[in-house]
Parts: sequence; C-alpha cells; structure tokens
Amino acid sequence: MLVVRAYNKIKETMDDRQQVLMSSHMTFLDEKLEKLKSKLKWIIKSEIVVQKIKEVRTDCLEIRSILDKFKNNYDLIKQKCF
Repeated sequence: MLVVRAYNKIKETMDDRQQVLMSSHMTFLDEKLEKLKSKLKWIIKSEIVVQKIKEVRTDCLEIRSILDKFKNNYDLIKQKCF
C-alpha cells in the first residue's frame, strides 16, 4: 500500500511538462512495479517480495525528491528571471 501511495503521489503532482521531463524515471518505476506484480502473484509474503517492495518504495521516494527539487528550482528561476 505504501508503494502505491508513493507512486500515485508522484503521478498526481506532475503537470504535462513535468510528465515529459520525468518520463524515463516513471518508465523505470513502471518496469519495477510490473516485475514486482508478477512476483507477488507467485510468492506471497516471502522475504524476497518484502525486500522488492521496500526497494520500489525507496525508488518512488527518490523520484519524488527529484520532482520536488525540479519544482523548487523552476520556481526560483521564474522568480529571478521573470
């Protein structure tokens, strides 16, 4: 559930321009989530799945951090230049 929440938070906070800029990061997450989903079907609650879930959640949080930094820097540039 934490992974889904972190992923959805990223998707919800991006506008169209940011979606384009972050597309490679989102593709990376989508691929990891797809692999995890297929593993979940076969191995419920195994140590491997728990570890993979933690990894994907960490990836989501890192990408969210990148997006937040982008937004903050964009706002600073807008303030200074416009």
